[in-house]
Amino acid sequence: MLSADAFRTLMNALSEPVIAVDARDTLIYANSAAEQALGVERAAILDRPLADVPAVSGYFAEEGRADATLVPLPDGSRWLILPPTAPALPTLASDRVKQAIHSLKTPLAVAKSALDLLEDEGTPPHMQAALVARAQDNLAHMRAMIDKLLYASWLESDAPIRREPTDLTALVHQQVSDLEASARSQGVSLRLIADGPCIVNGDAEQLEEAIGNLISNAIKYSTQGGEVRITVDECQGMASVRVQDQGIGIPPDDLPHVFEQFYRVQTPETRRIKGSGLGLPIAKAIAERHGGALLAQSEPRVGSTFTLMLPAGNSS
Repeated sequence: MLSADAFRTLMNALSEPVIAVDARDTLIYANSAAEQALGVERAAILDRPLADVPAVSGYFAEEGRADATLVPLPDGSRWLILPPTAPALPTLASDRVKQAIHSLKTPLAVAKSALDLLEDEGTPPHMQAALVARAQDNLAHMRAMIDKLLYASWLESDAPIRREPTDLTALVHQQVSDLEASARSQGVSLRLIADGPCIVNGDAEQLEEAIGNLISNAIKYSTQGGEVRITVDECQGMASVRVQDQGIGIPPDDLPHVFEQFYRVQTPETRRIKGSGLGLPIAKAIAERHGGALLAQSEPRVGSTFTLMLPAGNSS
């Protein structure tokens, strides 16, 4: 069972509209998503009696929306979670899909160019190894992006997930082992901090995908000689995997968008870094399907921290 503090932490991380009242039916909480969904301002409604705010009070009544979730806490407060406003689905003409197609087209063109040069009798023999490596690198990038697109599509299908006791520490150990060579090739060190097993009730394959995405992202956006620190912890009913890098960081204007599909930060420092713009959205979707959240903090030229939070033990 989550503690009240852990529950509030989780609510703060949700992108869904959340409103809360205390035991006296005084409004005590509303996030930015609730402001947008209900057309209210937090400053204007907080500390006011629920009955004085008609735009909100109806959702707490028994005749309120059936698709809303009302969670009472032992302290007498009630937390209302509304379904998110559905974004417009991408079409074949949408900018997001065009960007995904373009992201596949570019490495395909580079790989084809390298193979064409290999077939050219005028290409010096000493260039052949570099051309093969260039083709293989771009083909691997395309395969990784196609895998991400297929995984994102599967997640959006709402297929049921397996729930069984899973050790987050073991999953992190495996991902650190798998990504050690990639980190070393970029001059980045990986450091794992974990006191012991950390059990959650979830799908090991999905959780490993989310953890791998966070660690590989941290490696890609680290600077030469930097360290990626991965910490597994449990506190107040919540298990967490915190991935902290010492990399280039994310500009404040970009940080709110990093969980959007196909969104990539465009700066001179990121142009050299390959990616699909799907790793973080996939990790966030996996966290939320497990009743958790994915939090992001960053400061340019200092680094970024992404924290995967999940209900610990047999909580759900």
